[in-house]
Amino acid sequence: MQLETTKRKIFEQLFSLLNCPEGKSRIYLHIKPNKLVSGAILCGDYTFPIKHDIPVLIPPSARNKYHKLRAAYESLEPSPWRATKSDWIKHMREIHLEGIRRVYNLLKNRKKLIVLALGCGWGWEIWAMKKIFRDNSSFFIGIDLARKPLMVANYIRNRNNYYDVLFSVGNVEALPFKDQTFDVVTAIFGALDHIKNFEKAFMEVSRILKPGGVFLFTVLNKFSLDWIFKVIKNPRLFIKTIKKSREKFVRITIPTPKGKAYRILTHFYHRWELLKLLNMNNFKLIFAKSIFSILPANFKKRKLSKMEKILSYIEKKIGSKMIIKWLGRYILAIAIKTTKPP
Repeated sequence: MQLETTKRKIFEQLFSLLNCPEGKSRIYLHIKPNKLVSGAILCGDYTFPIKHDIPVLIPPSARNKYHKLRAAYESLEPSPWRATKSDWIKHMREIHLEGIRRVYNLLKNRKKLIVLALGCGWGWEIWAMKKIFRDNSSFFIGIDLARKPLMVANYIRNRNNYYDVLFSVGNVEALPFKDQTFDVVTAIFGALDHIKNFEKAFMEVSRILKPGGVFLFTVLNKFSLDWIFKVIKNPRLFIKTIKKSREKFVRITIPTPKGKAYRILTHFYHRWELLKLLNMNNFKLIFAKSIFSILPANFKKRKLSKMEKILSYIEKKIGSKMIIKWLGRYILAIAIKTTKPP
């Protein structure tokens, strides 16, 4: 009975954060014998279904918009980016952790944080934040376009009794939450790279963040150091890169374990574009660091060589210095929402 009460409370807390019109909205919950919640959230003209603890917080039309991207991620194994998979993933995750620790240091005097993780997959950043924040009064929401990894995340939550965490299907471009609701928003590793209207995504994050709230994110970099070296060595690649650099999106191939491959629209950001997006949406950039600048990215290998270990160490030490921070395959950034345009 206590578990049922706890689960009702977290869904009611989610409902209180949604941007639903008063008088036209309500939540229906049914807790099954296996303790999984089903039901629906009536939010004005929309009905958001809840199935196996996971609400779907986007209308069907928005889901269809990204059917190919959703299918690609549904076909992958649920948690492909674990640090145990390879030393390259471990290197990347260590820099992600550095970003989370910096967010904690910015907000450690605040209590009862409300945190949103965009593109959370199986919940890596939420589990990391729970461990680093060490605060049982905060509330975490993770959203992802694909249900499959969210089911893994939900299993981890239930196994560990983390009932300050809720996972849902969602779309970064159309977040259904009230204005100025969250203290922290994260978008780590891909959440901002494969959406068709990334400008709208930055607007949405700014809208739902409280003044003084923190945005931690990573984006793919158009001018990464390892790609520059590849272009220098290959004239044909140089010509192709020049042509593609003028395009807003390129298509990258995501292979699946069953042998099928998906061609996914991808946007690569450059420094000035990123700074402009932040400035337009009342963000002040306070930290940036490169990932895979000194150490070239190579997810096909499992172990770093002795030289690569040295490069990994150097990158972690100087990746946030001067020009190096803008030369990684990925750029990790932390920005604070200001009360006035910066």
